[in-house]
Amino acid sequence: MEDAEKIEIGDLPETPEPPEAVEPIYEWQKFLDDYRYDFYKMNIIEDVEQTKSLNLDSELTTLDKGAVPNVQIDHVTKITRTEHWSLDEVKKHLIRQVHSIVRDALIEYDRNPDERQVKLVKIIREHLKKRFLGGYEIEEATDELALRMLWALIDQVRDLFLRPELIEGIFAASKHGG
Repeated sequence: MEDAEKIEIGDLPETPEPPEAVEPIYEWQKFLDDYRYDFYKMNIIEDVEQTKSLNLDSELTTLDKGAVPNVQIDHVTKITRTEHWSLDEVKKHLIRQVHSIVRDALIEYDRNPDERQVKLVKIIREHLKKRFLGGYEIEEATDELALRMLWALIDQVRDLFLRPELIEGIFAASKHGG
């Protein structure tokens, strides 16, 4: 032990500040309703010109066919590499992703993917129904473009629901009857 270097207190790095506590999003439903998805970031791998050719409105917040001019399903399937997926396969993958998002959100939030998953699955599915699928559940949706666009944006949905302040707001509201 005599070979060990003596450390002077002055040589120690400063203690880092604790991470800033995030304020829960108590009005989480309004937050989800107002959230703006970036239709220009549907797939990181695609090049910018291909994205521009989709002619999507970056201010678009819900998938309204009237507001999405000149989007062809074959463009979306190519971008998302789902050309060989049937509509049922797209739905199956979307449902799997919802469950994966919920599990990941709870692990990120408090490392405890417990029975709260049921509540979060319901909230995410309701969000997707309202924002992308014209009021239809994933299983009942028949709009192929809407389903494939949702698949293209699923990573943004994942990022949204991995925010601890959103999950905290949802659970805080449910504790108080919300």
